[in-house]
Amino acid sequence: MVKASPLDLVQPLDTAAAAWLAVIAGRYAPAEAGSLKRALDFVAPLYTDRRLASGEPVLAHALETAGILAGLNLDHETLAAALLFPCHEVAPQAAPQLREKFGSVIADLAEGVVRMAQIGALSTRLPESHKPEQQAAQLEALRKMLLAMVQDMRVVLIKLADHTQELRYGVKSGNEAVRREAAAHTRDIFAPLANRLGVWQLKWELEDLAFRILEPDTYKRIARQLDEKRADRER
Repeated sequence: MVKASPLDLVQPLDTAAAAWLAVIAGRYAPAEAGSLKRALDFVAPLYTDRRLASGEPVLAHALETAGILAGLNLDHETLAAALLFPCHEVAPQAAPQLREKFGSVIADLAEGVVRMAQIGALSTRLPESHKPEQQAAQLEALRKMLLAMVQDMRVVLIKLADHTQELRYGVKSGNEAVRREAAAHTRDIFAPLANRLGVWQLKWELEDLAFRILEPDTYKRIARQLDEKRADRER
């Protein structure tokens, strides 16, 4: 179990954010935990009452994304960038302050995630008239371009965690068109990237969640068959 840090919460945070910080901070040195607290202090009022296109609250999404990265044992700069990069979309007036308040490393990571998302969105505009092999070649070129443009591979890991959380929320709720588009991005871009980087735990979850959204009937049938076989093995 992660030991909670006796971090002094001078400024009140959202209850969920404070609880998250108490658990996560125990994994990091006091100065690093302090950086995460400053990031939360900064974004909590900006994200209040704001939701993503999926309907998920922005603050909850940011906390879960950073939590996924903590589970991968990534550094505090990566977690801070995961908390901060949604500013560029939901509070663009605050985005210019990131470099001054949190330094160039964290600001560069946050900006890199935003650029990666913009290029990744190109996958939705590939011509449907192209043959399957043409589309596969174009998607592979897009994946290579995404990796080539990223100077710090932590940017890709943040985006993978962000997309994983988007799908986790999508399988439970959210707009059908939005979650199917997210699942298609997973199949075409993000699961192959996770595979290429060897982040197996995210690769498997991304593939499973995308399959569950895109092919719900087939997913349920296979899950039912697996349950039946497990029951046979247990007997």
